[in-house]
Parts: sequence; structure tokens; C-alpha cells
Amino acid sequence: MRSHVALVAFLVCPFATGVSQDSAPPRTLLRLFVANGVTTVVNLRGTPQILELRSAVASGRVFGPAIYTAGPFVNEPFVTTPDEVEQAVVAQKRAGYDFVKLHGNLSREAYARLNAVARREGIRVIGHAPRNLGVEAMFEERQYAVAHGEEFLYDRNNNSTDSSLPQVEARIPEFARSMVRAGIWLTPNVPGFSAHDELADLVAAGLTPFQALRAATANAADFLGPGAQQGVVAVGQNADLVLLDANPLENIANSRRIAGVVLRGRWLSRSDIERMLEGP
Repeated sequence: MRSHVALVAFLVCPFATGVSQDSAPPRTLLRLFVANGVTTVVNLRGTPQILELRSAVASGRVFGPAIYTAGPFVNEPFVTTPDEVEQAVVAQKRAGYDFVKLHGNLSREAYARLNAVARREGIRVIGHAPRNLGVEAMFEERQYAVAHGEEFLYDRNNNSTDSSLPQVEARIPEFARSMVRAGIWLTPNVPGFSAHDELADLVAAGLTPFQALRAATANAADFLGPGAQQGVVAVGQNADLVLLDANPLENIANSRRIAGVVLRGRWLSRSDIERMLEGP
């Protein structure tokens, strides 16, 4: 008899690698997320087209995972002065973006304004560390989240070399403690349906399968903030589930053994998923 195990929906960040500047991600990409149990995604390079896609998915006009999105980059050369930064943050909040994305340099004053205005407006700062300022400024300003563990490899001149790796490795405990004290989220990570690879990497790094799965589900829902309706199985939450043929707590590789996916209450069997992937 086949034993099914329910796994709460994955939440994975980012999927910006599949997005061009001029077009929304193809529907094929969205289907691939769902086929691999990813029912919520976070986009890290926003455009008005992404906002339209988010609405289309939410209304059921386009099939795919729920979308959260950052806005266009808020850093040099797009903005320079603290006042320009403030105007950009306010505009993105009013446009409906979920996050503000940092992907470059800012002066110390402009970076402080970025974080202060974002907190005032109720929108979170996510992205790279301000490399020209160093990670210390990020800890001081309590940037909401860092995308990619590689941010700790770069110096203030935006350089990263193999010779610097031993020094960085020695500072990992210090970085981890600083991140915790500042309350900064970290997405290490690989995008999209490679979520299963990352779960395996987390276990290989020392997490238990339960801890790795929690990082992809309940913890990720906490990252989305108050009011998020994903990440746990409970009354009132979105009906986003992954059904597995084997227990991932026994072997994290079992997360790949997907029997079906429930997306916003709609059941998709393995055969449904296979037909979906064969379609245009």
C-alpha cells in the first residue's frame, strides 16, 4: 500500500532569474514551480508587469503559485540622494509592491534613509548587502532580509577571491550571531524548483530534515509577515499542500516523491501535473 505524507507548501525565494526586464515570466515557469510543490514564490526584480501577473494569478486568470514581489532596484545609479531614496520607497509602497529591493551601492545617509522610510511606510527592504558600506552597516540598520549567502564573500570594493574564503569561513559564527541580533532574514539560496536541492543542502550542512522542511514552510511564512496564510496546516490558512509518497523526515530526498499538489484548494494529481507539463 502506498503511504502518502502531507507536506506543507514550499515557499521559495527568488524567481527573478526567470524574469526579463520587458516581460513577465512565462507560464511554463509558473507551472514548473507548482509541479515541484512550490505554491508561493517571491520575485526580486519587480516591474508593473509583475504586479499585473500577481493579480492575474490571484484571480485565477493565470495558473501558478502565489506571487510576492519586490519593486525596481532602489540604489545607485537609479537613486542617489536620501530624498530620492525616500521618494522611491513611497512610490513603490503606493504601487503595491511587497518589498523594496537593494541591489547596489548607496551612501551611508541614503542607506539609513532607505531602511527608516521603509519601516515608516510598512514595506520591507530585501536584497543584497550595500557592498560599498560593508555588512556592518546592514547589521546596524537592520535590513529586513538578505538574498544570497554570497553577500558575505564580498569586500567593500565588490571583490571576492578564493584567497578570502578562509577568512570569511572563520567569521561565519560571527555573521550568524549578528544576523540573529539584528533580526535579519537570509535566503541562501537557489531559485524555483531546485528547492529540493536546497533542502538536501540544508540537511547536509547539519540541519535535521524537520528543520530544513520548516525553513521552507513555516519559517518562510513568518518571513512574509503578519497575515500570511501559508506555511502551516490550520483552519483559515490557504489550502496549499504537497502530498508525498514517502516520509521526508526519514530521508529528505523523499521531498521529490510528489504524488500530488493542492494549490488554493485545487487538487492536482501526479497525472494532472504530467499533462500540465506537456501542454503549451
